[in-house]
Amino acid sequence: MSHFYFHRYVNIQVQTGTRDCGLFAIANALSIVNGEDPSKKMFDQKTMLRDLVRNIDNGVLRSFNGCKVTRKRCNASCNDVTIKVYCHCRRLEEGEMIECSKCHERYHRECCNVDAKYFEESEDTEWSCMSCA
Repeated sequence: MSHFYFHRYVNIQVQTGTRDCGLFAIANALSIVNGEDPSKKMFDQKTMLRDLVRNIDNGVLRSFNGCKVTRKRCNASCNDVTIKVYCHCRRLEEGEMIECSKCHERYHRECCNVDAKYFEESEDTEWSCMSCA
């Protein structure tokens, strides 16, 4: 059984300069938490720190003030990526992998503590995962 994660990378506004990347990360996260689409927002970089401090002082998680929806941002493009994942840890295929001879799911050796003998012998050696054992 194959498992996939679907990721959508959306073009969003980036900061000017190198100092406000954390503020932009927080601003975009707050937009998502508040049900807004950050790809359709333009943040006022000059007021973002003040907005963050206001949120902290008031104990709230509100979107930053000075955010505007612009037509230009409404048509932001997206890049969709599908990633195949394996094992019960749902990570990429990496390192030594073993396939269950019954369900054919692939597992990382270190996740399942698979004995080295399964990697040293011929490919005819059968191994079963915890679900199939």
